[in-house]
Amino acid sequence: MVSYNFKSIDIKFLEKFLTQSEIYLIEKLKKSELHHSILVAKDVKQDLNKNFDNLSNENYQNYIKAALLHDIGKIEHPINIFEKSIATIVKKIYKDKETPIDKLKFYKSYLYHGAIGNDILRKIKTFKDNEELYDVIKHHHLSLDKFIKLKNYNPDTIKFFEILKFNDDKN
Repeated sequence: MVSYNFKSIDIKFLEKFLTQSEIYLIEKLKKSELHHSILVAKDVKQDLNKNFDNLSNENYQNYIKAALLHDIGKIEHPINIFEKSIATIVKKIYKDKETPIDKLKFYKSYLYHGAIGNDILRKIKTFKDNEELYDVIKHHHLSLDKFIKLKNYNPDTIKFFEILKFNDDKN
């Protein structure tokens, strides 16, 4: 275990669900983001056990992996707490409209880390046979209603999206 601000980073948990190349990537996250991802994944793991009766081991492993990697796009341009605060306020004020800071790297990272993460994970073929998990990563900040309207997803994918979103927001 590695310590972060009096909280431990559970390396064994990462090793249980990620490949070495995925661990290499996730370790590029800021420590606070890495800690967040692990907390989200552990809560997702508990909720999978409660909400799925016949989940295959492969899907179980992939869902936890997706929960761990949902913010991996943030490695392209890590943002500090000041930038995150500005981005959050601007997003709330402007909603989906053009903003004066649209072209700034930190704001793009804040807005598009899901799409960036999708591209990163596709390059290393993280979810070989489950294309829908790339969409979950890409769109994990959409509302459930908007996500469902994107395409005709498998019901398990929709349920997982809902679980991931809930735990991401909670943590």
